[in-house]
Amino acid sequence: MKQLVILIVSILLVVVGCESTATEKNSNQGSAIDQKIRENVWSYVERSEIALREKEAWLTGEIEEKVIDEEIASHQNLDGDYLNETVLKVTPGDSEKRDAYPTILVDPDTQEVIAVLAGY
Repeated sequence: MKQLVILIVSILLVVVGCESTATEKNSNQGSAIDQKIRENVWSYVERSEIALREKEAWLTGEIEEKVIDEEIASHQNLDGDYLNETVLKVTPGDSEKRDAYPTILVDPDTQEVIAVLAGY
């Protein structure tokens, strides 16, 4: 009986340990992808006429999912393929300190900028 308890506890420890490692790995991959997206956005901002040129604000920007509705699609002349699709919305870090700040939409598959929503 004692051996059975030890065996069960050992198995549980292995399973929990593997789960933690997998979670950390996924989190690190997510962080690397998020950072690549932020770098792509900053590169786009550098080449554009966007007034907010604070590199750190874009490299620490917040990334959220956003579903493209008809208003955004028509206003931004987006490809119809994006309508009702989820894209990534990047806003600069410390955006609450700014009255109007641009929001940049990014294709989640290509990680490329697809639209800029001024003062959104």
